[in-house]
Amino acid sequence: MSKGHNRDTDWFSVIDGEWPELDNAMRQWLAADNFTADGQQRRSLESFR
Repeated sequence: MSKGHNRDTDWFSVIDGEWPELDNAMRQWLAADNFTADGQQRRSLESFR
């Protein structure tokens, strides 16, 4: 609890050498053609890594 409010925070770390692969995977995962008309993902983020 922080200042009387519930808070749910996660911290993640990516080093420079990991970023190109992760950036590419996230861009592919977020591409419009990875989602159906009703907004469901076709492939998981993990499948692009």
